[in-house]
Amino acid sequence: MREILEGHVKIPIAEAARRMKVSRPALYAVLNGTAAMTAEMAVRFARLTGGAPELYLNMQTGHDLEVAQQRLQGELADIEVSLTDATLEAVQAHGEGATASEVLNYLSREFGMTVRPSHLGMALQRHRRAGRLENRDQRWYLPHSAQAKQSA
Repeated sequence: MREILEGHVKIPIAEAARRMKVSRPALYAVLNGTAAMTAEMAVRFARLTGGAPELYLNMQTGHDLEVAQQRLQGELADIEVSLTDATLEAVQAHGEGATASEVLNYLSREFGMTVRPSHLGMALQRHRRAGRLENRDQRWYLPHSAQAKQSA
């Protein structure tokens, strides 16, 4: 954002703060990353620069996500994925459909899960009833509409 002010709008930060009707310390804090971009600040900044407030909020969200992922990196590995989500991911990973055995192997290999075949069957059937999976010739597939979205 600092680059936008100094490079494109070409006004000093103190002048930008005055025009935006915010304090210089508040604007400096956002520009230095010591304060988060609020919706109000995004609207003010967008008005000054002619940009879209969503752009500045998305920049903040991207920054927040990156910081959180780095901070939680060790903890995230310890959070178990649900069988329901892991099952769907396993079928998605097999682009040409997957047998129940292939799904079990994927769950074991990628998530370290030991799953009873009956529990896997229930998870697969829940996805089928919800329209997230189809079963043809003993293989599980994403519905045609979901496959089209993935390839797009």
